[in-house]
Amino acid sequence: MSIPRNNMLWRIEKCCCALASLFPKVLSNGLYLWAIYAFCYDLCLQEIGGIIGLILSVIGFYLAIQGIYLYYRVIKLGAGSPLDFNELHIESEFNILQDQIDQTPPDFLIKNSLMIKSNGKFRYCDKCQVWKPDRCHHCSSCNKCWLKMDHHCPWFATCIGFKNQKSFVQFLVNTVIFGWYALLISGFKLYQFFYNENYKEEYLSFNIVILAVLGLTIGIAVGLFTAITIYFVSQNLTTIEYYDYTRYRNNLEIANDSYYQYSKKPSAKDLGNAYNLGSITKNFQTVLGETWSEWLLPIDNKSTGEIFYDKGLIYPANPKIKDALVSNSKLQHQLLRELQHSSYNHSPVDTDRLV
Repeated sequence: MSIPRNNMLWRIEKCCCALASLFPKVLSNGLYLWAIYAFCYDLCLQEIGGIIGLILSVIGFYLAIQGIYLYYRVIKLGAGSPLDFNELHIESEFNILQDQIDQTPPDFLIKNSLMIKSNGKFRYCDKCQVWKPDRCHHCSSCNKCWLKMDHHCPWFATCIGFKNQKSFVQFLVNTVIFGWYALLISGFKLYQFFYNENYKEEYLSFNIVILAVLGLTIGIAVGLFTAITIYFVSQNLTTIEYYDYTRYRNNLEIANDSYYQYSKKPSAKDLGNAYNLGSITKNFQTVLGETWSEWLLPIDNKSTGEIFYDKGLIYPANPKIKDALVSNSKLQHQLLRELQHSSYNHSPVDTDRLV
């Protein structure tokens, strides 16, 4: 039984969800704002002072402000959703029990999609009622499909995907740099304070001690996560794809791949990651852009000239794996003709040749 929208319980539920979503945002930005005060004012301007303290303060201020901006940018951009494209909406009725839709996907999906469902049919979401492009997944937390979904991040209360993955990677790297930078400066000041026994005659702001501890914690914890994230980007791999079993189409030349639902399907386990372009540089460029300015600055990537690529609806594939799938398609066509021929002659088909 659903709860009416005007019911007090429904309002309380919505309020709790809003608070749960707001808490990590307030905490993350609050830590950055506190770090600006503790590092720039207490440590650099008050304790170090002079031109050196001013220079160190400016560098720290820049890193902190850029971190806050990148955090905002990740949330503002969002991952990108197939719901934003009218051509992906499914208008026909669903038959969930029989897994049937009286509608075919758009032509650009038929021609370019590599991934399929376990039954050989094109991927779609019965909750969002949209066709799912390659690498698109439905998030149970957001209750929405996201393009090239990587994971749902509780620290942003949103999903990381096609549109905001670059800003997310930049945020992680920026945060790690700022954490180690704050640890280096505050740690050196603490070393001087105790080594010279300054504690006998003066006090040191407790903010500097906390800054050093947080810098060490963030530098190690976020640093390890950042290293894993960068590795995935270097392989053009998402977190979901790393853990999930990815199936590829048996036959790229026909729209209904369910003819082969009982045959063994090509998979990432057998062929490898179809989106690994074979070059770490090229893999990074698909996320960060093709120029150093795009890599280093929180700006949008330049257009590739291919509208479906720019919008995250299709993705370039590894040429070797694409060729293997094309070769497999030709074999499947041949086997399908043999099957049709054998249906007249009642002769068995060599199913061992199915890939």
